[in-house]
Amino acid sequence: MSDLIFPDNKEMANPKGAGRKPYSANQKDRDIIMMMTASGIPQVNIGRCIGIDVETMKKYYKTEMECSADMANAKVAQSLFYQAINGNITAAIWWTKSRIGWKEARDQIVSVTNGDDLVKCINAGRDRVEKMRAVSCE
Repeated sequence: MSDLIFPDNKEMANPKGAGRKPYSANQKDRDIIMMMTASGIPQVNIGRCIGIDVETMKKYYKTEMECSADMANAKVAQSLFYQAINGNITAAIWWTKSRIGWKEARDQIVSVTNGDDLVKCINAGRDRVEKMRAVSCE
C-alpha cells in the first residue's frame, strides 16, 4: 500500500536533469485522489502524498476532486437505506429522524387547578392521538 500512496522520487526525475519530467495522469493517482478526497483529507496533503502540486491535481483530476465526497456520501446513504428496509431497526430509526423529520415523543407535564381542567386536558390529548392515528392509517 505504501508504494501506492508514496511514489519513489527517482521516478519523477527528468532524465535531462532539468527538474521534474512532465506529469502524466494515470488511474492509480486518480484512485488515490478519489479515496483521499472522499475521506476528507486536505488537497495539499493529497498532492504531497502522490508527489504533485495542488494546481496540477486540479488540472488533471478536477472532476474527481469535486465529486468524490458526494459519491462516498451517496454510497453510505445507499447502504443505510438498504439496511433500513431490510430490518435494521437502528438504521430505520436514524433514517426516519434525519430524512423524514420524525422526533421522539415527549411527555408533557400538565398543571391543572380543578377537575374540569383535567378532563379538558385528557380529552384534548385523546383528540390529538385520534388525529394522528387517522393520518397514519390513510
